[in-house]
Amino acid sequence: MSLGELAKAVSLSQATLTGITDRLEKRRLITKMRSEIDRRRVVIQITDACRQLLAQAPPPIQESFLNQFDKLKDWEQSMILSSLQRMVQMINAKDVEAEPVLAAGPIVTMPEKTE
Repeated sequence: MSLGELAKAVSLSQATLTGITDRLEKRRLITKMRSEIDRRRVVIQITDACRQLLAQAPPPIQESFLNQFDKLKDWEQSMILSSLQRMVQMINAKDVEAEPVLAAGPIVTMPEKTE
């Protein structure tokens, strides 16, 4: 997969993804090489070490939740959904922009601006 294709797939800029892939390459989890057809294109491949690491990784929390949620009866699913919608109304979070998927990574705090 090319760096550009990966950037589109994960909704990140190529500049951001370049930094991420540089770190993955240093850890020997991916290899990067120039395409023989188009030298401007960088092709990324995962290594065996990455495959082993991925095999040990737990499934995403959303996947586990959805599997359990799907096992509930329809009325239980409806009650949970109704309760969550009520909570959203109670905290006025209807128009809040939020990640649809939990993001992983360190919490970064921005320094306060001084005037």
